[in-house]
Order: sequence, then structure tokens, then C-alpha cells
Amino acid sequence: GETAGPQSDIFSCGVLLYEMLTGKSPFFSSSPTSIMYRIVHEEPEPPHLINPAVPPNLEAIIMKACAKNPEDRYADALEMKDDIEKGASPLLAHPPSHDRTILREGAFTDTTGTILRSEPVPAFRKPLPTGPAKPEGRRNLLVAGGVAVAVTLIGVVAAILFLFFGGKGVSVEIISPNEGSVISGKNIPVELSVKNMSELSKIEIYLDREKKETLTGAPFKTEILADAAGSKVIRVSVYDKSGALVSELARNIEVKGTTGELAYTDEITKRILEAGNVNQQIAGYADRANRECRYSVGYVPAGLMAELQDLYKRTSDLKTVVEQILPDEQMLDIHMKFLDMLELLRVRSEALVRGCQAAQAHGDYLSEFQRGGTALNRFKVEWPVFINLCRQKGLAV
Repeated sequence: GETAGPQSDIFSCGVLLYEMLTGKSPFFSSSPTSIMYRIVHEEPEPPHLINPAVPPNLEAIIMKACAKNPEDRYADALEMKDDIEKGASPLLAHPPSHDRTILREGAFTDTTGTILRSEPVPAFRKPLPTGPAKPEGRRNLLVAGGVAVAVTLIGVVAAILFLFFGGKGVSVEIISPNEGSVISGKNIPVELSVKNMSELSKIEIYLDREKKETLTGAPFKTEILADAAGSKVIRVSVYDKSGALVSELARNIEVKGTTGELAYTDEITKRILEAGNVNQQIAGYADRANRECRYSVGYVPAGLMAELQDLYKRTSDLKTVVEQILPDEQMLDIHMKFLDMLELLRVRSEALVRGCQAAQAHGDYLSEFQRGGTALNRFKVEWPVFINLCRQKGLAV
């Protein structure tokens, strides 16, 4: 009387596999009422007692799928598919009872969790007919035929599973990057292939443990940014419409800590020296801008405005360039602090441009200059500390 859900489909799949491998229904009876009774109260006969060619791990997968309690079944189809592909043997919450069916007598579990079995319990064997022994060649032929049938059945099972899992749930595959890819630079392109998008809620993309992107629809192609060079793991988490996590995929990659032809330390040293020069230029222009705005209210020379706008652009471009440089892991603290310093330079140069524009419009240019002054005060305190840190790391600044 309960609402059907994913575990109902898992149960149906288990019953279908049982019938394919044994040729009979696990709950066969003469009337619908007795069939329902058996489904609720009785365990199905272990498939290997009907078809000895059924592998132990596949039998365990079927029995887990057919568990009475939905919570004892697979959480979702992908989990079941994963066990089949890996040849795993899941642990059963409630092994078949001994009153109607039993597990293999003498079965045990090795360190890998794989169920090993001895011969099936004799009580469940059909008595062999008495008579003269069959020729060894005929016996071998029958064994070979049994193995061939088993292989064929397993192949059919795999095909059914493909249709089952591929047709009802969302399926995601990582197209790029490939496993072991080497990425140059901090931009990492990620492309996914998604099937059954109507069942998809969202896809979360992580780099190591940090969530970088959330995709909710096509195109499933994006770029994520690496904060440092080294070995990285891209993880993709897929959620269905119910909000349930249905699968997780991963790729191991290597991110190079180089930019163009220069190693990181050479590149960042060059940019720090450039920032020092920009700081001096901003200080010089600040004095000129203050004089012009104070003594020539409403008029700022066009030449000065052009130079200030060019200074602001060069400061902003320098910060953008550094943001695109991928730091070595041990230099990450230097890199992040340098970006803070560059932001202070950008604010100061921007304040000069806006202050002069406000002065030309007879506006409040002093508030913009004060904003730049606040950034300058921070810069004066933090820049020497930053330079000392750089020298401790061996940078020639």
C-alpha cells in the first residue's frame, strides 16, 4: 500500500534478473493472493540451487535487490550497476532463512568481502539418476556448454541493465579533462555528457574539496580556476529531481605552475617590481591632481585626465595579469597578499580619476580623494611587510 519509488524499480530489476538466470519466477504460485503472500513473507530460493552456473557475487546482487525491506535494497540503480561492473558481492542485511531456502553451506567471506562457496547443500540437490557413468568427453562437453550458457546469460543481463539504468535515471560522463591530464595555466576546461536531462536537478563541480561551479542545464561545458599548481582532483556530483545524490565521478589531473616561458618566481618578481613603480607614479599624480582640483575648481587639464585614465587602466591590467598567473603551492600566501596590494593600487588610481571628474562637474571631489587616501594609508603599512615576506621566500625584490 506504500507509494512506489526507486526501490520498487530495484526490486523489479532483481526479479527480472532472477527469472532470466533461473527460468522461473522467485515467487511463483497458483493464485495472485498466494503470490502476494510469498512476496511479503517468503524468501526466494537462491538462484544457484536452480542454476549452479550462477556466480556467487551475482546471486548476492540479486538477493539484495529483492530484499523485503526497501531500505535493505540498493539505494539507487547506479549503486547496483557499480556492483555488477566491479563483480562485487554485497553484504545482505537478512540472508535467506533456513526454513525454506538457505545460503551455501560452508560459505565464508574472505578479506575482500567476496563470498566464497563450497558445494551447495546436498538437501537441495535433486537426486542424480543411477546408471552407468557418462563418458568423460560428454561430461566435459556439458561443463563447457554450461559455462557458455552462463557467459551468454551474463551478457544478456548486462544489456538489460544498460537499458534499465540508461533509460530511467540521469547519467553523466566526464568528456574532459581525461584521467592524468596535464593542464598548463590556471583555467581548467571541464566538459560533461549528460543523458536524461529531464531527470537532472544540478551538477556540482569541485576542485579538490572546493566547489567551483554548479550547472543546472546545457551546455555542460565550463572552466574552473585552480588556485595553485600541483596534483588536483576534479569531482563531479550529480543530483536528480528529488535532490538525491545519484552519482559521483572523479578525474585526477596535474596543473603546471608556469606561465608562458617564465617560472612563477621569475614572473611574480617582475610584477612586484612593476607594482612598486606604479605606486610611485600614483603618488606623483596624486599631488598634481590635488593642486589642480584645489586651485582650478571646475577645470582639469585634458592632458592630465588622459594620463590619469591611462594610469588607472595600467593598474587594473596589472591586477588582471597577476590573477591569471598560477602560483606554486608554497608561494600561495605571497600571491594572495600581492593581489590585496594591487587592489589598493587600483582603488587609489580610480579615486584620482573620479575625483578629477567630480571637480570638473563642480561635485564633491574631496570624498573620492579621501577614499584614495584611506587605501594609501593601508598600502604604506602593509607594503613593507609584504616585501619582507617576499625576500624571506627568496624573491629578489
